[in-house]
Amino acid sequence: MKKFFSSKAGFSLVIFLLVVVFGVFYYFVFDFYSAQVKRDGFGLGVGYENTKYPSQFVYELRPGDVFDDEFVLTSSKKDVLDLDLYVQDATRVEGTESFSVPDRENMPKNQILSQWISLEKNTISIDPGSRRRVKFTVKIPENAEKKEYPGMLFAHYTPDIKSLNLRPGQVAVASRIGLKIRLLVTDNPVMPLRTRISDSSSISFVYFL
Repeated sequence: MKKFFSSKAGFSLVIFLLVVVFGVFYYFVFDFYSAQVKRDGFGLGVGYENTKYPSQFVYELRPGDVFDDEFVLTSSKKDVLDLDLYVQDATRVEGTESFSVPDRENMPKNQILSQWISLEKNTISIDPGSRRRVKFTVKIPENAEKKEYPGMLFAHYTPDIKSLNLRPGQVAVASRIGLKIRLLVTDNPVMPLRTRISDSSSISFVYFL
């Protein structure tokens, strides 16, 4: 085996195999992914990156503060895409950075963030291959308890059953994608630095339909 690798032919074969493996890996991770996005899907991203969690909404605000922000939606579907937009409270999984969020149908009625965050639109239609920026406002009540409030901003897609012409045995699946919201109410807020990013680079989550 040692003699094989030390030979010129053996070394060339190893290099060839490495190139083949890399090529296959590149296709499935990059080219195949890009093809999926271009073919049929929708994405959700923050309108501003921040220095702490670039692809999440991060706020440190005082009671009574009002803060404006925005997010970006994109569609590569061939038809007009109709989405529901909403905010939902979450629970941080102890000892991790993960958030636990119930299904929309099981969402508790005493939601906090959905009362504090007002979206410019609760439903939106996106033309094929286009992007839309949507504004929203975070308004903290004067009597808000000083603590962390984790949550999620969701874009929810429900397929039009009638237009799909499903065959017997086929099913249509509703889907949603979301971005984390990290809101800290404090008397001494330190907001992370933010940079408005272009529409071409703002999508941080893409869902394939």
